[in-house]
Amino acid sequence: MTASLHFLAANAMFQVIRPRTGYAGKVSQAIFAALRKGAKRRAVKENGLAWQELQNMLDAVWDFGPGSASPDRCRSLWAIEGLGFFEAERTYSNDGALPRLAVDGLPPVSASVFLLGAHLAAAIRVMRGTRAGHSPFLDIDARDGLAIEALGFVTRTLFPTALGTLSSSLDRELQKENSEAMEHFWHGVGRGLYFLFPRALFSAGSRSVAVEKAAQEAPHETGRRNTLRGLAFAMTLVNILHPEVLEDWLKQHPELRQNDAFSYGRTSATTLWRAWVESIPWERTADLFCYHSLPVIMELEPK
Repeated sequence: MTASLHFLAANAMFQVIRPRTGYAGKVSQAIFAALRKGAKRRAVKENGLAWQELQNMLDAVWDFGPGSASPDRCRSLWAIEGLGFFEAERTYSNDGALPRLAVDGLPPVSASVFLLGAHLAAAIRVMRGTRAGHSPFLDIDARDGLAIEALGFVTRTLFPTALGTLSSSLDRELQKENSEAMEHFWHGVGRGLYFLFPRALFSAGSRSVAVEKAAQEAPHETGRRNTLRGLAFAMTLVNILHPEVLEDWLKQHPELRQNDAFSYGRTSATTLWRAWVESIPWERTADLFCYHSLPVIMELEPK
């Protein structure tokens, strides 16, 4: 798939996942339901872990968008991010400033995920309004790691040409602020790469094209290291209830077993998941599946 077609596909998917009412909402849900059903059928028919991974990815995106009103409790972390995104879109002020969203009462991990979704909405508005010669970092608080990470994710997924043409100037702007801002930006790029290049659709022999791109896209070692961290973070969080997929990744990429950046990304994801699971009062028997996944997940954490 060419870069332009990939860009169009990413934008089309982004439109489909937006929750709507009426006829448009029914069409969006029907399209996404068909995609999820197709991935599940291939996973069962071919016993393919790459297709199971695609199903997991589609489930996460579904809970972010059309399914956010009534998510599967095991995956409701994605719904919280989606609610932050759509609430920010709905309440944006006329001057384009990110609205002050109330997160009082939410557990800290849920509040962070909610705000990350809100910052995704802000990053899209910033990139759409960016003029030639105007750095988007002039409109983003570089001290806010969530905001910078969201900008990296949005740039790579929805505005990929900006990443290539502005990478040097963007890094200069970030370096003026602090080195952590640069790390957050490329971490977001890595997360975006994971969703853009699912193994079932883009990879031969179950090795991930996204891993190759993570080593190519950043112009410096700091960027490459944090891009791989972000990719590992997203891959682990999406597949955290399917340890067999996580193991298959390491089987297909044995060189990543001893890679500190990849291990760091996996550990960050399992830490987030554990904090989220432990912060929620589980009430139903079915919910216990999520809680009892923790020992298995902890065994997979890099030692």
